[in-house]
Amino acid sequence: MKKPLAIRILSWFAGISSAGMFVSIALAILDIGPRLMGGEKVTRYEWLHIAAPLVAMIGCLMASIA
Repeated sequence: MKKPLAIRILSWFAGISSAGMFVSIALAILDIGPRLMGGEKVTRYEWLHIAAPLVAMIGCLMASIA
């Protein structure tokens, strides 16, 4: 049975968003680009210690949806 168009589009969006989240973690590890939490700049260590696990968990959930 064929999936509806909206579900196919949203699953592609979830997959692309998931990949973007893992790319953002990789960029933080490589120390490329600004790191923000709550609109304020933070150090690389703070971002990797606090925000990266949350971003990774959300990325995994979005990948499972896709």
